[in-house]
Amino acid sequence: MQFLVRDRACVNHPVIGIGALSSPIMQLRQRDSWIGWHPDTFLERVRREPTRKIAVWLVNTLNTAIDEIYVADLLEDGVVSTRDLKSPPSAAIERLMKEGIAARRKHHRHTRSRDHKRNRGDRQGD
Repeated sequence: MQFLVRDRACVNHPVIGIGALSSPIMQLRQRDSWIGWHPDTFLERVRREPTRKIAVWLVNTLNTAIDEIYVADLLEDGVVSTRDLKSPPSAAIERLMKEGIAARRKHHRHTRSRDHKRNRGDRQGD
């Protein structure tokens, strides 16, 4: 969304600002590689120049991501136990995989594309 900011108090309302709001483009490979964000670029740098700082950051990032996983429903439904969360056996991983497949199927079965897409004829203006 682009916009102009005009000074209504002055004659002819001069433009005093120009702005724009937009979402960033996600996963732009060339930009991400240049910055070092692309996974391949990042891994290459870590292999070439491993540091304790990067190792600590990786461990902290993984631990944070793991701690943020919502598990209350999985525990309540008996898909996993609290013991499984600490050191998951193969059977628990298999149950989680099956649960994920079933949840995805259910999501797609009950999703209607018309709820997420508008007909081009519905648009008005330019």
